[in-house]
Amino acid sequence: MYIFNLVPTSKSVTWFESNEYDLKAMSAALSMLFAEVEPGAITRKIKLTVQIVEGSDESSYLFKSNKIWLCDVPDERARSRKKQEQALFLHLLHEFRHWMQCRIYKVAESELAYSDEDVIYNRHAYFRNEYEIDARRFSKQHLSKFYKYYKAFKH
Repeated sequence: MYIFNLVPTSKSVTWFESNEYDLKAMSAALSMLFAEVEPGAITRKIKLTVQIVEGSDESSYLFKSNKIWLCDVPDERARSRKKQEQALFLHLLHEFRHWMQCRIYKVAESELAYSDEDVIYNRHAYFRNEYEIDARRFSKQHLSKFYKYYKAFKH
């Protein structure tokens, strides 16, 4: 079982606190979800660094690292607290799937060959990339279960 510990960067601590996100609950929910998706006998503790990028409209994962960047407002249309949480968690799960692709499935960064411009304009190279499709599908498929776990662990 992988036990994940989401650790905010020093720049992000205040954001998580002021927006009342429970990182311990998020960590536990991620660990539970991973155990269901990738059951295994090995126990490993993994520290994932999470940084909030204020003013950005996109999130990202740096391949071969344990760092995820999340945008501060993933869905401007989300008005309720639940919708805001789900929007952030959707981004987290998407980028976590890229972590899994890199660290668990050993997908090379070159397999996600597209430019920043492809992302901005939602071009075929980005939108139809099999690993982006997989990350979008993963995040949507597991959002409700992650959210349920988060609520159960939240203090």
